[in-house]
This record gives sequence, C-alpha cells and structure tokens, in this order.
Amino acid sequence: FYFMLIGKPPYQSTRREELRKSSTPVCAIDPTIPVPLSKLVTKLMNKKPEERYQSARGLLFDLKSMFEQVVSDGTIASNFYIGEKDFSGRLQVSQQLYGRDDESKTLLGAFNRIQDGCFEVVLIAGSAGTGKSSLVQKHAQSVTEKGGYFICGKYDHLQKDKPYLAILQALDDLCSLILQEDQSRIDNFRTSIQEAIGSEGKLLT
Repeated sequence: FYFMLIGKPPYQSTRREELRKSSTPVCAIDPTIPVPLSKLVTKLMNKKPEERYQSARGLLFDLKSMFEQVVSDGTIASNFYIGEKDFSGRLQVSQQLYGRDDESKTLLGAFNRIQDGCFEVVLIAGSAGTGKSSLVQKHAQSVTEKGGYFICGKYDHLQKDKPYLAILQALDDLCSLILQEDQSRIDNFRTSIQEAIGSEGKLLT
C-alpha cells in the first residue's frame, strides 16, 4: 500500500536503526492522500503486532467502506473510524508492561548516561516468571533508535552443560547486528577487533 500510494518504499535504508523507526505517514508526504487512508497504512505497518490489523476481514471492511464513501461523496470522511470491524477471533496477549515505571526509568537513565561515554552495569533480580526479561526487552527499540546495539543472552537450567551460554548468545546477537551494517562500518569493527586481540585471534575461534 505504501509503495502504491507514494511510489517508493517506506524505508530508504537497510540499516537496523532506520527500520526500527516508524515510517513517515503517507499523508505527510502527499497531502492529497486522505488522512483516514494514511492511518490505515500506518496501522498496517505498526511496530507493535497488537496494534496492527488482526484480520483480513477487518482490513477489507475498511477498504470497502472508504471506497463507498469516495464513490458517493467524492472523499473519505475525516472522522472515519479505523478498525471498526477488526477482530482477531483469538485471545491476544498485550506486550504492555504494568507496574514497572520506576524500573523502566532506572534502565533508561543508565542508557542515557552511557551515551555520554561512561560505563555502567545494572543488575535485575527477582524470582522466575516475574517479568525480568520482558522489562529488559521492552527497551530494545529505544536502544536501537538511538544507534545502540541491543543484545541478550539467557542461562537455561536445562542447559547447564553449556558453559558461558548466555554470553555466547549475546555475542552471536552482536555479530548478527554488525553484519547488517554497511560495509564501511563492518570494516571498522573488523579493524577494532583485530587491533584488540592482536595475534590471539585463533584462541577465540
């Protein structure tokens, strides 16, 4: 829909931090596009799965209703309600966290400070199943939007035979993210790593 209306894709770069950001509404690029239609496209591309259309039936209903208004009135009413008949038919679990505002502020505060060049470690403690991982994952988008790398690893009591499992998972994430960058940044990382490890590189592999 985006390309059909604007003539170009919503993102001009393949850089991960660009892809994490919300795309520019089509009506902001072409003011002749009705705002309700622009909202429909934005809903389709929402970064949160629960905020997108949950069924093809709901999307089709909105498109047909807009078409009927254009045929009868020549335009789409500005107060057109998006998603009026959109129902998934199954239980959707929201990704929203509740009761973690103070903890979220602490994590964001630490991230903002390390952007100024300092180093910090934040430890999160709690019983299993209390949402520690969800709390951290919540801020993945904030980190990447500001040019950071969000990586994670998790120890599993069922895989105690694998030493350094969480560290290996995190480093694997980091390598995958670096390889998504343009060639010049990849070359910079390669040079930095080679300078840091010197002749000991074979020990790491």
